[in-house]
Amino acid sequence: MATTRSMYCLRAVLFGHTSDVRAVAAAHYPENGIITGSRDCTARIWSTNSGDAGLTETFCMKSHSKYVSCVCAVLPDDEYPFGLILTGSNDNTIRAFSLDSSVPKYTLSGHTDTVSCLSVGKFGTVLSGSWDKTAKVWLKQKLLMTLEDHEMAIWAVKIMPEHGLMLTGSADKMVKLWRAGKCEKTFKGGLNFYLNKVTLNCIECFIN
Repeated sequence: MATTRSMYCLRAVLFGHTSDVRAVAAAHYPENGIITGSRDCTARIWSTNSGDAGLTETFCMKSHSKYVSCVCAVLPDDEYPFGLILTGSNDNTIRAFSLDSSVPKYTLSGHTDTVSCLSVGKFGTVLSGSWDKTAKVWLKQKLLMTLEDHEMAIWAVKIMPEHGLMLTGSADKMVKLWRAGKCEKTFKGGLNFYLNKVTLNCIECFIN
Protein backbone atom coordinates (compact mmCIF):
# COMPACT_ATOMS: atom_id res chain seq x y z
CA MET A 1 0.00 0.00 0.00
CA ALA A 2 1.32 3.45 -0.90
CA THR A 3 2.16 5.65 2.03
CA THR A 4 1.04 9.25 2.41
CA ARG A 5 4.66 10.29 1.97
CA SER A 6 4.88 8.58 -1.42
CA MET A 7 1.44 9.80 -2.61
CA TYR A 8 1.81 13.50 -1.92
CA CYS A 9 4.55 16.09 -2.12
CA LEU A 10 4.64 19.86 -1.79
CA ARG A 11 3.80 21.43 -5.14
CA ALA A 12 3.92 25.15 -4.40
CA VAL A 13 3.81 27.81 -1.71
CA LEU A 14 1.59 30.79 -2.53
CA PHE A 15 2.65 34.22 -1.31
CA GLY A 16 0.42 37.27 -1.55
CA HIS A 17 -1.88 37.54 1.44
CA THR A 18 -0.71 39.85 4.20
CA SER A 19 -2.54 38.09 7.03
CA ASP A 20 -3.69 34.57 7.90
CA VAL A 21 -5.54 32.60 5.22
CA ARG A 22 -8.92 31.48 6.54
CA ALA A 23 -10.53 29.81 3.51
CA VAL A 24 -9.56 27.77 0.44
CA ALA A 25 -11.75 26.42 -2.38
CA ALA A 26 -11.38 25.04 -5.89
CA ALA A 27 -12.20 27.41 -8.75
CA HIS A 28 -14.30 26.40 -11.76
CA TYR A 29 -12.36 28.90 -13.83
CA PRO A 30 -9.48 29.04 -14.45
CA GLU A 31 -9.16 25.28 -14.70
CA ASN A 32 -7.29 23.84 -11.71
CA GLY A 33 -7.34 27.27 -10.11
CA ILE A 34 -7.57 27.96 -6.38
CA ILE A 35 -9.55 30.58 -4.44
CA THR A 36 -8.27 31.82 -1.08
CA GLY A 37 -9.73 34.18 1.52
CA SER A 38 -7.84 35.98 4.25
CA ARG A 39 -7.98 38.15 7.32
CA ASP A 40 -6.40 40.84 5.10
CA CYS A 41 -9.98 41.41 3.79
CA THR A 42 -9.19 40.03 0.33
CA ALA A 43 -9.96 36.93 -1.69
CA ARG A 44 -7.55 35.88 -4.43
CA ILE A 45 -7.54 33.54 -7.41
CA TRP A 46 -4.42 31.55 -8.24
CA SER A 47 -3.85 30.01 -11.69
CA THR A 48 -1.52 27.18 -12.65
CA ASN A 49 1.69 28.16 -14.43
CA SER A 50 2.24 26.80 -17.92
CA GLY A 51 5.96 26.20 -17.50
CA ASP A 52 6.19 24.72 -14.01
CA ALA A 53 4.18 23.24 -11.15
CA GLY A 54 3.59 26.55 -9.42
CA LEU A 55 0.61 28.89 -9.29
CA THR A 56 0.41 32.65 -9.79
CA GLU A 57 -2.04 35.14 -8.35
CA THR A 58 -4.21 36.35 -11.23
CA PHE A 59 -7.09 38.17 -9.54
CA CYS A 60 -7.63 39.98 -6.24
CA MET A 61 -11.07 40.79 -4.81
CA LYS A 62 -11.23 43.45 -2.11
CA SER A 63 -14.59 44.85 -1.06
CA HIS A 64 -15.31 43.62 2.48
CA SER A 65 -14.77 45.93 5.42
CA LYS A 66 -13.69 43.02 7.63
CA TYR A 67 -11.92 39.69 7.09
CA VAL A 68 -12.98 37.06 4.57
CA SER A 69 -14.05 33.88 6.38
CA CYS A 70 -15.24 31.62 3.54
CA VAL A 71 -15.13 31.36 -0.25
CA CYS A 72 -16.77 29.22 -2.93
CA ALA A 73 -17.27 29.08 -6.69
CA VAL A 74 -20.58 29.20 -8.59
CA LEU A 75 -20.79 27.28 -11.86
CA PRO A 76 -20.82 29.26 -15.14
CA ASP A 77 -24.16 30.11 -16.74
CA ASP A 78 -25.45 32.29 -19.59
CA GLU A 79 -25.19 35.46 -17.52
CA TYR A 80 -21.75 34.71 -16.07
CA PRO A 81 -19.84 32.50 -18.55
CA PHE A 82 -16.86 32.16 -16.19
CA GLY A 83 -19.00 31.66 -13.10
CA LEU A 84 -18.91 33.69 -9.90
CA ILE A 85 -16.78 33.75 -6.78
CA LEU A 86 -18.67 34.14 -3.50
CA THR A 87 -16.99 35.50 -0.40
CA GLY A 88 -18.45 35.47 3.11
CA SER A 89 -17.13 37.86 5.72
CA ASN A 90 -16.90 38.99 9.30
CA ASP A 91 -18.80 42.09 8.10
CA ASN A 92 -21.91 39.83 7.95
CA THR A 93 -22.28 39.99 4.14
CA ILE A 94 -21.75 37.76 1.10
CA ARG A 95 -20.31 39.34 -2.03
CA ALA A 96 -20.34 37.93 -5.57
CA PHE A 97 -17.48 38.63 -7.98
CA SER A 98 -16.92 37.85 -11.64
CA LEU A 99 -13.49 37.74 -13.25
CA ASP A 100 -14.10 40.83 -15.38
CA SER A 101 -14.20 43.30 -12.50
CA SER A 102 -12.87 43.73 -8.98
CA VAL A 103 -16.16 45.42 -8.08
CA PRO A 104 -18.71 42.92 -6.72
CA LYS A 105 -21.67 42.12 -8.95
CA TYR A 106 -23.98 42.06 -5.94
CA THR A 107 -24.08 41.74 -2.15
CA LEU A 108 -26.29 39.43 -0.09
CA SER A 109 -27.24 40.93 3.25
CA GLY A 110 -29.34 39.31 5.97
CA HIS A 111 -27.06 37.66 8.49
CA THR A 112 -26.46 39.53 11.74
CA ASP A 113 -23.04 38.03 12.47
CA THR A 114 -20.04 36.57 10.63
CA VAL A 115 -20.83 34.49 7.54
CA SER A 116 -18.71 31.43 8.31
CA CYS A 117 -19.49 28.95 5.51
CA LEU A 118 -20.97 28.67 2.02
CA SER A 119 -22.23 25.90 -0.24
CA VAL A 120 -23.60 26.08 -3.79
CA GLY A 121 -26.21 23.81 -5.36
CA LYS A 122 -28.03 23.57 -8.67
CA PHE A 123 -29.27 26.62 -10.59
CA GLY A 124 -27.13 28.94 -8.47
CA THR A 125 -28.75 28.10 -5.13
CA VAL A 126 -26.55 29.27 -2.26
CA LEU A 127 -26.61 28.07 1.35
CA SER A 128 -24.83 30.25 3.90
CA GLY A 129 -24.12 29.60 7.57
CA SER A 130 -23.38 32.17 10.22
CA TRP A 131 -22.36 32.81 13.79
CA ASP A 132 -25.89 34.23 14.18
CA LYS A 133 -27.03 30.56 14.58
CA THR A 134 -28.92 30.55 11.27
CA ALA A 135 -28.42 29.24 7.76
CA LYS A 136 -29.96 31.05 4.82
CA VAL A 137 -30.96 29.85 1.36
CA TRP A 138 -30.51 32.30 -1.53
CA LEU A 139 -31.47 32.17 -5.21
CA LYS A 140 -31.07 34.88 -7.86
CA GLN A 141 -29.87 37.35 -5.22
CA LYS A 142 -33.02 36.83 -3.15
CA LEU A 143 -33.40 35.28 0.29
CA LEU A 144 -35.70 32.25 -0.02
CA MET A 145 -35.73 30.98 3.55
CA THR A 146 -33.92 31.00 6.87
CA LEU A 147 -33.11 27.74 8.68
CA GLU A 148 -33.35 28.22 12.45
CA ASP A 149 -32.89 25.45 15.00
CA HIS A 150 -29.27 25.54 16.17
CA GLU A 151 -28.33 26.86 19.60
CA MET A 152 -24.86 28.12 18.68
CA ALA A 153 -22.85 29.37 15.70
CA ILE A 154 -23.05 27.42 12.44
CA TRP A 155 -19.63 26.37 11.17
CA ALA A 156 -20.39 24.19 8.13
CA VAL A 157 -23.11 23.83 5.51
CA LYS A 158 -23.67 21.44 2.62
CA ILE A 159 -26.26 21.29 -0.19
CA MET A 160 -27.17 17.78 -1.40
CA PRO A 161 -29.02 18.57 -4.64
CA GLU A 162 -29.46 14.93 -5.63
CA HIS A 163 -31.68 14.40 -2.58
CA GLY A 164 -33.20 17.85 -2.16
CA LEU A 165 -31.51 18.05 1.24
CA MET A 166 -29.29 20.46 3.12
CA LEU A 167 -26.96 19.90 6.08
CA THR A 168 -25.81 22.34 8.76
CA GLY A 169 -23.14 21.75 11.40
CA SER A 170 -22.88 23.86 14.52
CA ALA A 171 -20.83 24.62 17.62
CA ASP A 172 -23.77 23.12 19.55
CA LYS A 173 -22.31 19.71 18.55
CA MET A 174 -25.23 18.91 16.28
CA VAL A 175 -25.66 18.35 12.54
CA LYS A 176 -29.14 18.97 11.20
CA LEU A 177 -30.70 17.58 8.03
CA TRP A 178 -33.15 19.90 6.28
CA ARG A 179 -35.76 19.43 3.55
CA ALA A 180 -37.85 22.31 2.17
CA GLY A 181 -36.91 24.51 5.10
CA LYS A 182 -37.81 22.01 7.82
CA CYS A 183 -35.40 20.06 10.04
CA GLU A 184 -36.02 16.35 9.40
CA LYS A 185 -33.27 14.83 11.53
CA THR A 186 -30.67 15.86 14.08
CA PHE A 187 -27.36 14.06 14.50
CA LYS A 188 -26.00 14.58 18.01
CA GLY A 189 -22.41 14.07 19.07
CA GLY A 190 -20.35 14.10 22.23
CA LEU A 191 -17.37 16.23 23.12
CA ASN A 192 -15.30 14.71 20.32
CA PHE A 193 -17.95 15.24 17.63
CA TYR A 194 -16.40 18.05 15.61
CA LEU A 195 -18.88 19.63 13.25
CA ASN A 196 -16.98 20.62 10.15
CA LYS A 197 -16.96 19.83 6.44
CA VAL A 198 -15.42 16.41 7.06
CA THR A 199 -18.33 15.48 9.34
CA LEU A 200 -20.89 16.73 6.83
CA ASN A 201 -19.26 14.77 4.01
CA CYS A 202 -19.32 11.61 6.14
CA ILE A 203 -23.03 12.06 6.87
CA GLU A 204 -23.68 12.67 3.17
CA CYS A 205 -21.96 9.37 2.34
CA PHE A 206 -24.09 7.63 4.99
CA ILE A 207 -27.30 9.03 3.49
CA ASN A 208 -26.22 8.00 0.00
